[in-house]
Amino acid sequence: METLYKMLTYAIYGVWALFAWDTVSCILNYISNPERYAVQSAPWYTEILVSAVYALVLTGGLLLVRRLVKNKL
Repeated sequence: METLYKMLTYAIYGVWALFAWDTVSCILNYISNPERYAVQSAPWYTEILVSAVYALVLTGGLLLVRRLVKNKL
C-alpha cells in the first residue's frame, strides 16, 4: 500500500509537470506565431485555461484515491 501511495504522489507531480510543459509550449507557440492566434475568436491562453481545469480535476481524483489508500494503511 505504501508503494501505491508513493505512485499516486508521483502521478500528481507528473500531472502538474505536464501542465507546466503545456503552458510553456503554448506561450512559446504564441510568441513565435502571433498571426495564427489573431484569426481565432478565443484568446491565445484558452488552451492554458482548459489544461488547468484538466489538471485540477485529475489532481482532485488522485488526491481522493490517495486519501482512500492512506486510510486503508
